[in-house]
Amino acid sequence: MERLGLKVLLDSGAFTVWKSLQHGKKVEPIRIEDYAAFVMEHQDVLYGFINLDVVGDPAESKENAEYLKRLGLRPIEVWHVGSGLKELQALVHEEQPVIALGGSVGISEKRRNRVFRWIFRLFKDQNFHFLGGSSKLLQSYPWFSADSTGWLVGRRFGAMIDQDGQRRGPTDMDPIEIMAYNIRYFASLEQAA
Repeated sequence: MERLGLKVLLDSGAFTVWKSLQHGKKVEPIRIEDYAAFVMEHQDVLYGFINLDVVGDPAESKENAEYLKRLGLRPIEVWHVGSGLKELQALVHEEQPVIALGGSVGISEKRRNRVFRWIFRLFKDQNFHFLGGSSKLLQSYPWFSADSTGWLVGRRFGAMIDQDGQRRGPTDMDPIEIMAYNIRYFASLEQAA
């Protein structure tokens, strides 16, 4: 990162740990103290970092954010789809430069669209980061930023992603070619921004 002069938006990995635990895998939870130490050690290559949120527990997520703030750090806080409007309004009123929208993976595209339409109408001047942004909704709203492992679906499932959403790749393309297609698509979004 230093050699190329690039900066990284760091995701805590909380969702991955949560998902792994849901599938019965033995993984160690991420401790807020360890996450804070990692962030402090690598601040020079970080554009920003997402709070160590706790899936399904906005109070504990907020405690983690407050812990990081007491250390002089400024995490990007996460609001989960399905949480109340009051929590999102509180984050907006704190004048967060960016708020991450999480908890939408696994929710229907129709419901996510309805929630995002509502959010972007209510909070027109707020910057939002789309956690897990590998759907066609990525182009439907003025996201400040987004992250996704969507580029991997080509290798894992033979699926292609582009402006029309996700679909099965052609049979004459191998999984690596489909993954390359997905990477080019996501890169084109960066260049368009």
